[in-house]
Amino acid sequence: MQRIAACEDGTEKTTLQHKMGVLLCDMDQHRDALPFFAQAFKSRQRVLGHTHADTMDSMHQLGVLYKQLGDFENAETLLNQNLEEYQMVLGPQARETLKCERSLAVLYSCEGKFQESEKCLLHCVKCQREAYGQYDLDTIESELTLGEVLGHERKFAEAEQIFTKCLVKQERLLGEGHGDTRRTRIKIGTAEFLRSHSAPSSRHSVPSSTATTRTSSADSAWTSGSSAISHTLADGN
Repeated sequence: MQRIAACEDGTEKTTLQHKMGVLLCDMDQHRDALPFFAQAFKSRQRVLGHTHADTMDSMHQLGVLYKQLGDFENAETLLNQNLEEYQMVLGPQARETLKCERSLAVLYSCEGKFQESEKCLLHCVKCQREAYGQYDLDTIESELTLGEVLGHERKFAEAEQIFTKCLVKQERLLGEGHGDTRRTRIKIGTAEFLRSHSAPSSRHSVPSSTATTRTSSADSAWTSGSSAISHTLADGN
């Protein structure tokens, strides 16, 4: 804090503000990080210009932080603007552009806008495969995110297929014991279980109330499973 206050107004100060925001986020103190990211973004716009790489990075970080804090309106405004600027400055297939598009897709998913999220991710995955290849870790992360969204849409078979292909690539790149690889195995199991339990058998008539209950249970299970997957095995246990 004292170090930031002592800096003269300029790039050094904005860098320290940004780093302080990152540090607080790493400590899960997201609300405390907000003023640092907001000030860093404002200062970088003034000092560096709105199309500078550091400014666009600050905008992206701020948009993601708003999403984490549940302020979806501000998050959507910033991430859409951020995506437009990345596309204009770096091009539509730049790594930073596609990461921003993925962040926007995750936001749409958090808002329950699954069709919009799926559309963004399909485009993102297509561009990443063309530009960086199917074994690129960013490509795999976008594919996994797409699988999660398909799960929320109750397209469990499609989600399972995507997760299975990602698992093969992760085992090759990261190893079978890596935490990300293990999490993907759990995702496959979740998708397989819900696929086999979400739809009633066509050989028997099922009351509409029962079908609704099963659908609701599947949605609840996928949400719970997705949340648990993102937090379990992080320490390798």
